[in-house]
Amino acid sequence: MKTHLFLMLTLLLYGVGYSQSNSWINTSLTIHGTDYFKDISLSDKMNGLAIGIDHTGYNPRYKTTDGGNTWTRQNWNYRGNACIHYNKNGDAITAKIDLATSNVLRISNNYATNWSTIAAPSINSQWGTKSCWIKSATEYFVVGAGGWGNDDGVYRRKNGVWEHVIKSVDATKIYFVDDQVGFVGTQYGDLYRTLDSGNTWENINYPGSKQIDEINAVSKDLIYMGQYKTTDGGKNWSSVSFGIEIIGRYHFFNELEAYGVTGQTDVYATSDGGSNWTLISTNKIIDNPDEIACCDKFIFMKDKIFALSDAKPKIYLMNVDTTLSTNEFSKTSVEIFPNPANDYLNIKAETAINDISIYDLKGRLVKTASFNNNSSNENQLKIASLAQGLYFLEMKFGQFTLTKKFFKN
Repeated sequence: MKTHLFLMLTLLLYGVGYSQSNSWINTSLTIHGTDYFKDISLSDKMNGLAIGIDHTGYNPRYKTTDGGNTWTRQNWNYRGNACIHYNKNGDAITAKIDLATSNVLRISNNYATNWSTIAAPSINSQWGTKSCWIKSATEYFVVGAGGWGNDDGVYRRKNGVWEHVIKSVDATKIYFVDDQVGFVGTQYGDLYRTLDSGNTWENINYPGSKQIDEINAVSKDLIYMGQYKTTDGGKNWSSVSFGIEIIGRYHFFNELEAYGVTGQTDVYATSDGGSNWTLISTNKIIDNPDEIACCDKFIFMKDKIFALSDAKPKIYLMNVDTTLSTNEFSKTSVEIFPNPANDYLNIKAETAINDISIYDLKGRLVKTASFNNNSSNENQLKIASLAQGLYFLEMKFGQFTLTKKFFKN
């Protein structure tokens, strides 16, 4: 029911077609006794890196050069690696969890072919690395905390010199939009921004209070974070209203286009900034009938989505085939009336409706109807048996799905 609960919270879903071929596949990565995967990073559509944890505590590293369809384990067994980042120029970084004692980072500048060891910053307290980011062969960042205060925060190494650029914060995530604009999130929901390549940082007053593990910044001004959005760089925040709390994970590629994933790994897409969303895949990552959810980390690209979990020794891949703003369907006009309704609900559409499902606010299916044998574009649905309240009407037009809300008196 969680799948449809998100659907219920969207007011209008149209303008994005979806293909039934959008399905999760288990990549050929369940090998070498890896217990689960800790992090994944993509350089481009073809090249990616992943680090896992095996039963001995080592962190095997995997590499793909074919877009994630197959992965190869590298001869690289080290303990305690916490993060990995792989940029578009083929530079990569990984850092150990406890830099205070291990004092080791590893850097590659040739698409993870060769790696060199770099001395970590001078950290005296217990330290837990949370995230890392490499901008170039000579500039990279590690973020984390140990709970001791002074050594917590963000460190940058540039031209061979380490600098503590954000001090005394429990940093959890770093993300750069471009060479100049970057963001850092913390355990307690603070969000910092730099506009000068990481030289200076400011707290931009994010209203959330939960730990920040994902940062979805489209530009220096347009930022989506959980249930909040800002269009002016954090001066003002507004609550988003398209059911993000039900999706769980989402990513905006620009101000209009985004994907969202529910707890049961159904996938939605929007092409108008989140005003309207369409279900593009109902395929779920389920290994046995007792499982209802899978993954806690997703990597989004325009043509594919990766999913991994700290409970599964696998990486899942969906090659996404969407037809955003399909001309034929975007012209479809649907009217439901009267609204509010009493005993009957009239539905008028430019395209013949195949099937109808009605859900309540708790995501429960309360009524279905089929119009497969009706060539008319006008239909009447009896709803007298429904209790008073708000409902959501899901209509299927061939491969497309559209949802509208109505109130039953």
